[in-house]
Amino acid sequence: MMNREYYRAITAVLKNGVQSAPRGIRVLELPYPYLFTLNHQRGETAISTLKPFHTRLDYAEAELRWYLSGSARIDALVGPSGKSYAHVWKQFSDDGVNANSAYGQYIFRKQYIADLPDGSCTDLMSQWEWVKKKLRHDPDTRQAIININQPYHKETLTKDFPCCVCMAFTVRGDKLNLTTVFRSQDVNTGLRNDVYTMYHLQKYMAGELGMSCGVFMNMTLNLHLYEDKWTAARQATTQNWKK
Repeated sequence: MMNREYYRAITAVLKNGVQSAPRGIRVLELPYPYLFTLNHQRGETAISTLKPFHTRLDYAEAELRWYLSGSARIDALVGPSGKSYAHVWKQFSDDGVNANSAYGQYIFRKQYIADLPDGSCTDLMSQWEWVKKKLRHDPDTRQAIININQPYHKETLTKDFPCCVCMAFTVRGDKLNLTTVFRSQDVNTGLRNDVYTMYHLQKYMAGELGMSCGVFMNMTLNLHLYEDKWTAARQATTQNWKK
């Protein structure tokens, strides 16, 4: 369950985290990669009710819709209620208009991909469509990967260096599995929102392939907790211990 996995993640950072200060901001960070797992077959959802680290559904849905739109514009970040969350991302936008971490632009934007599973070439295909074709052509493939973090992100200084590295899809036992790899995630907001959106993107891909979902795995190379959340994290794990 999401609450169980989230509780374990918070506890791991509090118990085994070491202090560092990237960009001068103090954090507790795990000195090893962390794997967060949910199983669709067990009916596990991607919604946390572990307060104050509970899922803000309107915002989580806004991010999911943002990705599905393929837009990089922060003004496209709007929840089901109609509320705009552009102000949340304005601080991370280099130009005040677009965000590098609008992952939908890398997933759904059509671009030149020369080598397709059927041997043909195209200049108008998204990574999403390429992965779907790949899995249909060879369900046992290990190549169905969507790359998020791009080489050009290293070329200039940016306030928004994408945290997601890639999404890797596999089909095993007629079930679609997804492993996402993040270079960095904070326990407070990054982890819960990323898990929610990627978990649901897995469901969308499975639906388009006509199959059910298996396991969702989120690998983060650096799981951390900012200093201003240390007290809340300790209270959350203490208050929710019996539950």
